[in-house]
Amino acid sequence: MLIRFGAIIAQASGSTGAVTFANTKGAPVMRVRPQRCNRCTPDQMNQQLAYNSAIAHWKALPIGTQYAWNLYAIKNQRQNRLGQWRRLTGMQFYLKEGIIRIAHGIPAPGSPPTYGQQGIGQPTAISFTNGGPYEIDFNSPVGDPHGWYIFSGHRPMSTTSYKKPYRRVLPAFYVEHAGSFDLYSAWCAALGDMAADELYLITVRYTGSNSLTSAPATWRATVG
Repeated sequence: MLIRFGAIIAQASGSTGAVTFANTKGAPVMRVRPQRCNRCTPDQMNQQLAYNSAIAHWKALPIGTQYAWNLYAIKNQRQNRLGQWRRLTGMQFYLKEGIIRIAHGIPAPGSPPTYGQQGIGQPTAISFTNGGPYEIDFNSPVGDPHGWYIFSGHRPMSTTSYKKPYRRVLPAFYVEHAGSFDLYSAWCAALGDMAADELYLITVRYTGSNSLTSAPATWRATVG
């Protein structure tokens, strides 16, 4: 958990009970002693496979390419959820990009990108219809128009509340300037077919061929 100290407590380090205060790459964090469990659900296994694959791809990069990622990380500090700036290592920056790409079936990165984040472009239609299609249309970002749209979804199983989202990974779709994507088959395989008037949540990210993965954008809507 990220934390921000105030006037009363300027800094903290060490453990008290099950809570540990630490400083990770310039960002203060608070950790709770984990409760061990057997992480063997399909989603957990897929995420672990994506992480292990990204590690293997990093180790296979030429030394010169790893050095280029280190320089890229130095020049591109990242901002956490509390607005604090921190500097990642080249490997951390690579894994940050590589894991989400691999988890969605996109090739792992090679050399560092030329551009930064490009946003998600311009949505032109989002319509989920009873029995399909579950269609999303986008114009990709003009700064790096060739890339992939990354989707994940949540089905709350409620007609009144989205509750705490549990997003399921959906396949990515390649785009050149503009694209229309039908998520019906992938959604039904992961989350099941939805009835009319059922609530759903869809999260979209964009990763260009030569740019970083965008921040997520989320839509909450009802099946038509």
